[in-house]
Amino acid sequence: MNREIFQYLKGKIDVEKIIPQREDLLKIGFVGEVLYYSSATDVASNFSYIMGTSVATVGFLGINHVIQQFHSVDSVGLEIVLDHYKNSNKRESSIIKKWHQLLTKGSQIDTKTLQTRLMVYRAVEKFCCQNAKKIIVVSDLVRSQLVKHIEADASKIKVILNGLPDYWFNNNDQQFTHDAEVVFTTRSNSSFYTLLEKGQDRAFEILSRIKTKKIVYSYLSGLAAEHEKNYKKVMSNIDVELNLNLERKELKRRYRPGQIFLATSRTESFNLSLAEAMACKMVPVCFPTGLVLSHIEHGKNGFIVNSVKEAEKIINKLSKNFEIRERIGQAAYETAKKYFTYDRMLQDYESFLKSVIY
Repeated sequence: MNREIFQYLKGKIDVEKIIPQREDLLKIGFVGEVLYYSSATDVASNFSYIMGTSVATVGFLGINHVIQQFHSVDSVGLEIVLDHYKNSNKRESSIIKKWHQLLTKGSQIDTKTLQTRLMVYRAVEKFCCQNAKKIIVVSDLVRSQLVKHIEADASKIKVILNGLPDYWFNNNDQQFTHDAEVVFTTRSNSSFYTLLEKGQDRAFEILSRIKTKKIVYSYLSGLAAEHEKNYKKVMSNIDVELNLNLERKELKRRYRPGQIFLATSRTESFNLSLAEAMACKMVPVCFPTGLVLSHIEHGKNGFIVNSVKEAEKIINKLSKNFEIRERIGQAAYETAKKYFTYDRMLQDYESFLKSVIY
């Protein structure tokens, strides 16, 4: 779970407000960072219910009623990336070859180690699902992955979508930009795994094909200098504006309604960056994963693509038509306002916890 969201919930959920009439009120404790300075047994003695993500809750299973949160199914994501890597030699572009050289120094990825990690992830995920009282997931996709791949009990699972802070929806002083611009926002790239997971190879292939103005942003990272050097090498032949190592509030200040937002991930449980772009009235052009599968309607509040060529074609069309960008951007905003607010998320959590405890 995004740390900003976790801290918001931790400070907002008030069990006494949810169930004020109970004299024998049961406490709910959040776990996460607390495990690093306190043993599970010590924390368990203070709470009847424990809520947290997979590894953090393992020490509490059997001691307390555990409400298991899954912001992703790590084993499934790893499996998708591994499968793509094993078959990538058949379809590598010049860009992915450059990234491979820079991030691995020309060596091959240790797939055996990643395969072992996948097995460990899956074992932990199964253990948590089997022993948790209830399970919270951030999207319909994660629910289906848990049921299909982890054999989780579907009756235990509740979908509660991630929310965004209010500042993401404050677009009152911004007009739709008439000039077509394509924005790609991603995690700073520290590994070839991240490159494939976030579809950065797809993104830079698309950016190399289009003539529309291109802007690339990356989240705050401690490896700014190294990343900037790598990005410049890979995109040496692409006319693109680079803005690396930014905080999320800075991203919000730079986003403009009507910009085209490119989302290229191969695996996402939710895709917070896409939700943020929608809240800013940007036009989603995205590959089908995460919230795209449940909240994007092709041609209504965004566009779903399955290849670099499809993305290129849609971006070129959007670049020439301000009216479509304005209409789709507004529809994307309305979707985000309806489903991705902190208030809605908090209401869902409070309603869920009341049903579990009462």
